[in-house]
Amino acid sequence: MILSALISSLSETILAYVVKCSTSRDVWITLERMFTTHSRARSMNIHYQLATLKKGDSSVADYFHKFTHLTNTLAVVDQPLPHHEALSFLLAGLGSDYDSLVTSIKTQVQPMSLEDLYGHMFSHELRLAQNQPTVDLSNVSANFTNKGPSNQDGRGGRHSSNFSSNRGGRFSLSNQRG
Repeated sequence: MILSALISSLSETILAYVVKCSTSRDVWITLERMFTTHSRARSMNIHYQLATLKKGDSSVADYFHKFTHLTNTLAVVDQPLPHHEALSFLLAGLGSDYDSLVTSIKTQVQPMSLEDLYGHMFSHELRLAQNQPTVDLSNVSANFTNKGPSNQDGRGGRHSSNFSSNRGGRFSLSNQRG
């Protein structure tokens, strides 16, 4: 009766793994091994993602959201991250702009909660944004030069110079078009 209840509750893909089991205990042990292996691999993958997670150009809110999603996923697979490790991963992903914050957090005697750390990170991000140099567009100018068709040294052609040299070295104004 228990065996049939277990088998009827499994999906077809999982059922393929337990089809040869003759007792409910065999089914249970097979499923446990299968999911333990899967959970271990998933846990290792999430730890890798945490170790390589960087804030980069993303906002503190986006970075913290990605981080908490990964730590919550670890908790779901029954591998919750200890608080000190979570703090280490979170601080390690911050860029050099956050070095002063990281140093102050690491030197505290009492560990800070993740929520408090998020607040400090968010405040630091706002402070960095306030200190960014602003571009003053009122002093920006553009220079535009429109160079007409070239007339090769100013001689001949339709657009020749209005000044020409006489034999005696004098210049005269000519009105040549055409």
